[in-house]
Amino acid sequence: MIAKIARRVATVTLLSLLSLLSARPATAQVPSTLGHAAWLAGCWVAKRGSATIEEQWMAPAGGAMLGMGRTIREGRLDDYELMLIRALAGRVDYEAHPMMQPTAVFTATVVSDTLLQFENPRHDFPRLIAYERRGRDSLVARIAAGPAPGDKQVLFPYRRVACAGTPVTPPGR
Repeated sequence: MIAKIARRVATVTLLSLLSLLSARPATAQVPSTLGHAAWLAGCWVAKRGSATIEEQWMAPAGGAMLGMGRTIREGRLDDYELMLIRALAGRVDYEAHPMMQPTAVFTATVVSDTLLQFENPRHDFPRLIAYERRGRDSLVARIAAGPAPGDKQVLFPYRRVACAGTPVTPPGR
């Protein structure tokens, strides 16, 4: 009789444990490659008052995407930043090199066909950098104090534009 009760208790305990484990939300795996980030490649422009904010991203190659951004205000360079998104050691990082500031590295928490999100909880501001795709030719970039809905944030609504510049013709053609 005692053995039967012990088996029943063990079975109920095991079923309860399995039930608890299956009730937990699945943790999304962050891809360790840049295939899902390719939609960011190209040139993007946002307007904010008298400022024009531009970002240009190269397509993924060699496990990296290179980006650069600048803000033009009243015809003058007001700010610039060099950026690098790279897959390295099983994760994806966003490395920011802002004008006259130290480099900061943010680790991906989401890499998908519609959202790239990177976080660094030890950075002052921002602690979160995100790019959310809104259709083929628009996205909203967001920098925030953190991932919570009430955290301070700044939004940059970008639209895709043709990349400026004169095509280079190789010599002798």
